[in-house]
Amino acid sequence: MNPKNRIIYKVIKRVIDSGKFILGKELEQFEKEVARCCKFKYGVGVRSITDIFYLLKRSGYRDCINLFLNKQLGVYENSGVILTNNKKLADRIISLRSHGCSPKNKHLHIELGTNSRISEIQAAILRVKLKKYENPNHVSRFSQWSKCN
Repeated sequence: MNPKNRIIYKVIKRVIDSGKFILGKELEQFEKEVARCCKFKYGVGVRSITDIFYLLKRSGYRDCINLFLNKQLGVYENSGVILTNNKKLADRIISLRSHGCSPKNKHLHIELGTNSRISEIQAAILRVKLKKYENPNHVSRFSQWSKCN
């Protein structure tokens, strides 16, 4: 088996062994790592490119960047990340992507949201693929994003 596939299988097994398949530490770490790689404070992973536009329209904010992961990292799902330096926007998108739940109580839904989350398995695989872009020479190739306007 090729070494890259061995690493992918290892991270998939790690997620399966954890028993946590949505909104776990893999997604949390991936969001931090992709934001850092692209020189932003916050990254919020969402399920699809369509959801990026829906969530941004609902949030009312425009100071952010869309990152379409299927182009840059060759993901297995149609995923995206909203990158921003605005904490209020990041918190609002996190709430909206999880059925509009309150940041303090996941069982309290404060507004109508959607189910737009990247799975833990997908996030774990993306973390492996993102490592090749942490080299400063590769960041410029990775940073093909779209301004939200």
